[in-house]
Amino acid sequence: MLDNDKEWHEVLQQCPACGFPQQIRELFVHMMVNCKVSDLKSLWESHWKQMVDDILFNQRKLTGNPLLQLNEKQLEFFGLAEIHKLLKSIGKSLKEFNQMPQPPYSYLDCSGNSLIIEETSYDMNEMEKEFKELHENCNKEQLEVYNKVMNLVEMKEGGLFFIYGSGGCGVNSVDEMIHSTFPNLLENYKNPEYLSERAILTPTNQTVDQETMGFNKYNRFSSLNDSTTDWTIRVRAQAIWKGITRQTGEFRGYNIIFFDDSSERIHAFISPEIFVKWKDELEEGKFYIVHDFKVKYYNGNETNRAIRNDKHIYFTFDTKLEKDVKPGLKIPDYNFDFYKLEDMVAMKTDNHFLTDVVAVIQDIQPKAMYIKDTREKSHVQFSITNGKTFVNVTFFNEFADSFLKAREEVVEEPVIIIIGSCKVSDWKGGLYLTSFPATRFFLNPKHRSVNLLRQRFKLYTLCSDNSGTIPIIWPNDEICRLTGKTIYDVDADENEVGDGDKFPPMLKFGVKKTYNFTLCITKENIKESSNVYKATQICGPLEAFDTHSPNDKKNSTYATEIDHNCRMQAFIPGMIADRFGKMLQVQKLYIIKNFHVKEYKDEDKYMPVQTDKQLIFTIDTKVKEIAETYIFIPKNMFDFFKFEDIIKLAKQHVYLADVIGIANKKEVIGKLSNFTNSLGKQQTNIKFKISDGKLEDPNFSKHDFSNKRKIVKVCTIAEIKKLPEMFIEEEVVCKTNIKWAEETKNWNYGVWSSCYEDVQSEEGKYCCQKCPREVLEPIPRCKMNGSVSDETGVIEIVIKDREIRSLLGNNFDQFEIEDKDYPKIRELLLEKDYTMKLLIKEDNIKLQDIVYEATNIFLGFNLDEEMLDPQQSLTNRDSFTGEPSGSSYNLDEILKLNNQ
Repeated sequence: MLDNDKEWHEVLQQCPACGFPQQIRELFVHMMVNCKVSDLKSLWESHWKQMVDDILFNQRKLTGNPLLQLNEKQLEFFGLAEIHKLLKSIGKSLKEFNQMPQPPYSYLDCSGNSLIIEETSYDMNEMEKEFKELHENCNKEQLEVYNKVMNLVEMKEGGLFFIYGSGGCGVNSVDEMIHSTFPNLLENYKNPEYLSERAILTPTNQTVDQETMGFNKYNRFSSLNDSTTDWTIRVRAQAIWKGITRQTGEFRGYNIIFFDDSSERIHAFISPEIFVKWKDELEEGKFYIVHDFKVKYYNGNETNRAIRNDKHIYFTFDTKLEKDVKPGLKIPDYNFDFYKLEDMVAMKTDNHFLTDVVAVIQDIQPKAMYIKDTREKSHVQFSITNGKTFVNVTFFNEFADSFLKAREEVVEEPVIIIIGSCKVSDWKGGLYLTSFPATRFFLNPKHRSVNLLRQRFKLYTLCSDNSGTIPIIWPNDEICRLTGKTIYDVDADENEVGDGDKFPPMLKFGVKKTYNFTLCITKENIKESSNVYKATQICGPLEAFDTHSPNDKKNSTYATEIDHNCRMQAFIPGMIADRFGKMLQVQKLYIIKNFHVKEYKDEDKYMPVQTDKQLIFTIDTKVKEIAETYIFIPKNMFDFFKFEDIIKLAKQHVYLADVIGIANKKEVIGKLSNFTNSLGKQQTNIKFKISDGKLEDPNFSKHDFSNKRKIVKVCTIAEIKKLPEMFIEEEVVCKTNIKWAEETKNWNYGVWSSCYEDVQSEEGKYCCQKCPREVLEPIPRCKMNGSVSDETGVIEIVIKDREIRSLLGNNFDQFEIEDKDYPKIRELLLEKDYTMKLLIKEDNIKLQDIVYEATNIFLGFNLDEEMLDPQQSLTNRDSFTGEPSGSSYNLDEILKLNNQ
């Protein structure tokens, strides 16, 4: 490379002849980042004018003012703003380049600041001339108004004025005169007070800026996407750890587990270049408000992810993080995504995720010391149990020392441990949970799962067969399954509890009934002659004619599980091809019987669907066409791959792929051409390009073309019922009164902490229908169905837990179990005025469904004032200040993560 920048100057001098301004800006950014320019300031000052030839045209188009004029300084500022945008698209910022001129901050966000656009849409010379004419012609009253306004602006005090003038006479000139006195706005772009004093929100607008209203200002994790960086979340940090590459020891950045007031979790990553900004601020257990960050989606190949969420957040140079010490919605002390110990066997072959477990500690072994790679290391092993399953645990080095020390300080027995983000491992044929950089443990914490584990059924029975009698302990899970009840159901049922000595009648369900028991034979039963046995599985009750033999299979019934909405390849051999070829047509529906199922071989290639088997037609195969009225099957089904995954697919020959993309209509697709293939055969092909936008522009899907704060439409109920289809999946604001709420005995429900979908209770267990799997501990939620009205009509709404808690201003735990509190809450919410944000769903418009979901709500009708506190509630809110959640263990010396 050259010692000076002559080469870069020569390249930029040649660009105007062959490149557009946008292309020259992109080239300049490439030089800034990759070419080690020695004097960046000189390079910019010498060539910036050729990079802004399109700025004036773009700004005229943006402002709708064809007469807009910009001076040189404004053009340069807008050019620097374009450079900043290009740098942001690759995770950098103009602030990183000290040699470059820095424009006023407002220019860096000018596309989203209508005030800046408005105030730069004037010819300054013309404004000065207009001001002099208007000022000289003002009467006494107009001058008095003008002087009062300008004095308050210059003193930065602000004020509220009502100006009246009949027919607009005089008022327009004052308005124009005041506007014309702001050419010095450019010198005050960095002064937020100067700009905020001039912001006006009128109560008659049909749209309002939700940021000025009393809604909850913080985004839900479920609403985050990669379309913008304009997000704000309020969170607690549960775990913070370093990402270090195992092979090289390279420091990759810091990782954080955040969770919010809805008990939703997300993983955050901070690169090492910018972590120093918050090194002294971040602390586990503290509350934070985070603004302006990127949202990225996982590609599915990552390993050892601490959270089962399909996206994570990525801090940038523009991200802001501040400690939250103000009162707000309660955020729990901890948040976990528990899996049952019985699921650990299936999870040991899956290295994509870490897991959370809760169990009772047993059999802590002495600390083991050894030398590995010339370094002294240690570990501690122990087992954990939920009363039914035992799993081994190994903690290493300093993390193990912390566990032993914490265990010594715990008094209450049994000791229940929550292990967050542990690794499920297979070592020497055994299953182990091991510590990882993200792992944290908590002993006897104040958490609902610990209380559930302590308060479990344990039913002692005497059982007999024709050979004798033994005591058997029935486990909690089996009692819940057989009765369909939990211990909380028994406690809540007044018929089941008495003065403490009464045995709950419900638990006598098994008396004089016959069951098959699977018993756990323990060391105490064999070596210590204990005659008390623990049951792990109970089948029954059995009818009198049932066989009790597990080997009797005479009455066995076999069912074939059918996987709906799946694809499979079928093959018709040549000797019967003519017969079926005349019968089968594309997109027709058929019932097919009597065929072979054959698994693919390793040498099979170019399979159109990614399954491990195919259908083979035989001479006995029967095909019958059916009408679509009998069954619904989609006309098309695809298994789309992302464009960025196509490169990987090109390196294999096993499967074909489905893709969807955009063909540019301006691009000539080409003509048919003949060629000779690898087998020497003549063929014809045609070539053209398709795109998802990302290959040509990696940030295509992330562009926020408006860059404006969210504007929502204010509607009456009558207008909501008539909204067109363009409002599907949009939100509108309405001013209503809750007139009626459904009377119900159970307003609680639960969601799973992995996918946040509703769970169903089946035979005393919670199941997620989406995943599907059994859920150990669902997150408790509540909702209320009711109706609201205004002067134009009535609609039905669903208000969910976040909105209810915002109004009640209470800790959600108070209403978690006690459904008897619902009438009091219902009465508290009725017959009051609310401003609501409603989500418009497809059924609301296409099917005229009158049930809407309230996604945000606050008390009152104050759309036009900024005085509302987002935490305003119906009850006196207890002061709640963010405090640490308690001690957890985070040791930098062992934080070595192979960060992907």
